[in-house]
Amino acid sequence: MNASGDDVVDLVFSGVTIANTKNSPVYIINADKTNIYLSEGTINTFTDATSYTYEDAVEEDPKAAIFSSDDLNIRGSGTLIVNGRFNNGIHSSNDLRFKGSSSSYPKVTVTAVNNALKGKDSVEVDYAELTLISTAGDAIQADTEDESDKGYVLISDGIIDITSARDAIQGYRYVQIDGGTITAKSGKGSSYSVTDSQSYKGIKSDLAIIINGGTISLNSQDDALHSNGTITINGGTITISSGDDGIHGDTTVTINGGTININKSYEGIEGLTINIAGGTTHVISSDDGINARTDTSIKPIVNISDGYLYINASGDGLDSNGSIYITGGTTIVNGPTVDNNGPIDKGDGSGSIISITGGLLVAVGSKGMAVGPTTGSQYSALIGHSSVVGSSSLYVITDSNNTHLVAFKPAKNSYSICVSSPYFSTGTYKLYSGGSYANATSTTDGLYQGGVYTPGTQLASWTFSTSNVHYSTGVGGGGGPR
Repeated sequence: MNASGDDVVDLVFSGVTIANTKNSPVYIINADKTNIYLSEGTINTFTDATSYTYEDAVEEDPKAAIFSSDDLNIRGSGTLIVNGRFNNGIHSSNDLRFKGSSSSYPKVTVTAVNNALKGKDSVEVDYAELTLISTAGDAIQADTEDESDKGYVLISDGIIDITSARDAIQGYRYVQIDGGTITAKSGKGSSYSVTDSQSYKGIKSDLAIIINGGTISLNSQDDALHSNGTITINGGTITISSGDDGIHGDTTVTINGGTININKSYEGIEGLTINIAGGTTHVISSDDGINARTDTSIKPIVNISDGYLYINASGDGLDSNGSIYITGGTTIVNGPTVDNNGPIDKGDGSGSIISITGGLLVAVGSKGMAVGPTTGSQYSALIGHSSVVGSSSLYVITDSNNTHLVAFKPAKNSYSICVSSPYFSTGTYKLYSGGSYANATSTTDGLYQGGVYTPGTQLASWTFSTSNVHYSTGVGGGGGPR
């Protein structure tokens, strides 16, 4: 099809099967915009050649089974099946859009050797049902770099199922997800680590990832969410299983809302600055749970101001190579069982601090490298002990009236606990292990609420005063005020 550069062209497919043994069965050379309409109830199949004789040898066009040099929209309520046997499945050199509604939407299945969908300037999905299989490339790709408003992927709604040899979704400028259901496997999945220089990420961008909603399940051989710039999560439900990092932002990772479950990862969340300001986040990692990584010029920081954060890490639980600031929210850390890491860790530099001025923190694990708050206005205690407290036992802190203020069951063996609570004030407190707990009103991630506690073995006793805000004993060479 070769129309004027000002023309809008409609192609209506109503039960057609087209194969081309030379190159592409659909080649749109020129138009302002082309709309492909899939007639309701019809199945339309397009298969290209396994090797191409190019129509345009200079540009090496066409490049896909369905190829457009200009904007391409796919609409209607029929079914489209695309077999890209040479390169890409569906390719637009400008914008590629899938347009529908909850009651009428295109159903598209693409199997491609390279990229299943490529819109160089953008790929937009505003309700469609997409099944995308890439045997050697990415499933969705938008890679324009030289235009400030191009090179993005925007998913507003729809159902997308991806099996991708490389990255599942890649947008150079940004990837933004506002809704829909996305299920993606990239590379060989999370049971494998990366052993070469290829990229096998779930969702990837050079500049930014923004997630405002939707239900997203990622099973990735490489990082599940990866940006060379920023990652911002404002909502949605995200489930991650990764062979490397769960969430990785080279600069800033910000979680303002949503539900995030990182069920498998090497490092759970990594960035230069990590902001937890809302939402519910669960992290399981074989190394650090949260890691504010080292940078040559900018000091790493973890900021926790609100939300719910649960960590189960084999390495450091909550780690910053700079400082940690906790001003609100709930943070629960099940840290390492060996002494070469700690439940909480900060940078070694003189300017690195752990400051707590609000929120609830409960961090347990090994005691060899355990550290607690170094500053801040909220009372906290860091206590190491010689007897193990395991997953069948309890930590309980009571006040002078024997009222239990914190009751926690660790997920694995522990020899230290760090607790900071807004319910602490001046006075004497005791730490117990074991005992029994009855009639709890809730038990979430080992944290008990309500109920009645019968004391077990007393591990420590201490007094908070205005000069002893951060109490420590049994770790770091001795006890007393910090």
